[in-house]
Amino acid sequence: MENSFIQRKLYNWLRRETGSSGVRKVASLQGAIASEIGNVRSDNQDKAIAFKGIDAQGRDYAVAVVADGIGGMNDGAACAALAIASFTSAICELSQVDISSPTARMKQAANSANEAVYRDYLGRGGSTLVAVLFSSGMPPIWVSAGDSRIYLHSGKSLKLLTTDDTIAGQLNKSGTLPAEHSKILQFVGMGKDLEPHVGDVREAHEGQLILTTDGVHYLEKGSEWFQSIIQNAPDAGATAKRLVEVAKWCGGPDNATLACVGFPFQPSERHAVGDGIQIWDAFGELDIQLQPNLSSNRRPSDNALDQHSSKAPDAVDDDVEPQLIEENEPELFPPTGKTTGETTPKKPRKSRAKKPMDKDTPKLDIEFSKKE
Repeated sequence: MENSFIQRKLYNWLRRETGSSGVRKVASLQGAIASEIGNVRSDNQDKAIAFKGIDAQGRDYAVAVVADGIGGMNDGAACAALAIASFTSAICELSQVDISSPTARMKQAANSANEAVYRDYLGRGGSTLVAVLFSSGMPPIWVSAGDSRIYLHSGKSLKLLTTDDTIAGQLNKSGTLPAEHSKILQFVGMGKDLEPHVGDVREAHEGQLILTTDGVHYLEKGSEWFQSIIQNAPDAGATAKRLVEVAKWCGGPDNATLACVGFPFQPSERHAVGDGIQIWDAFGELDIQLQPNLSSNRRPSDNALDQHSSKAPDAVDDDVEPQLIEENEPELFPPTGKTTGETTPKKPRKSRAKKPMDKDTPKLDIEFSKKE
């Protein structure tokens, strides 16, 4: 259950060269996406996107997805990109042909991602995955596998919706615990026996859903900063930027990535891509026109059907939509990790994305009062 055209196109795009950090507002979704490599890791094995499409009944829908390649296993970044690409392609296909419930659709898409990663890595590589589906007139539907998380921010409250697939998570334990208690019990790419957690958001009519990797939500341990940053941010862009910056300032022990999307979902008057999907990540955007009759033997790079634009990383303003560098002839960068069943592509031209510039540590425009 996957559209190989969308999967290949998106996988290659997610594996393109990017800067070490990026924050991008998505105004049409009242949201933002951010990713930061941190201070310890040599590469970023987190991936996050938001995308919007139209289902078979002509209704707009939107999805946010975050994945974290599992450390200590093979090709974490490639596994995270493949998990998101296969999940997205399954959602798109199910939205066009399936009449099952949104909950069943999300669970089936997560299982499709699990099968795709397992097929390529045979359990030696994997990824976490959290995703939320937004559609008009329905509560948001979420799915989770691994130890990435989804938080509900509504009013002055912050609630964790997901349960970590670790011993500590299953036993609801926190604080200093043995190392084995933090090991992931199930993940996308493990093969059979994956049981994705699925739920919906009925307790709030409006608010934000924040999807995080553990490089972000580690801030929550023994501190009120995490909740304070979210509650005092004026919008999703500020929330995303502040959380990844504070995660880095506090040591940056892991890649830090998140997607923040507001609800209720407001469908657009006219979808920008027609019968395709519009995708955003922390570094740019991608439009894909659906091609159901496209031969699976043709490489995505042979079809210049998407409009790929990227922005200079680190150049983000909380209150201004980031400007894009337009590219008339998009380039899809080949995976740098393991690939299977693909002919090695020609070396791409040098990326036009600007290199991140060294700069002074930015000031966090939030103050915390000392407790008496």
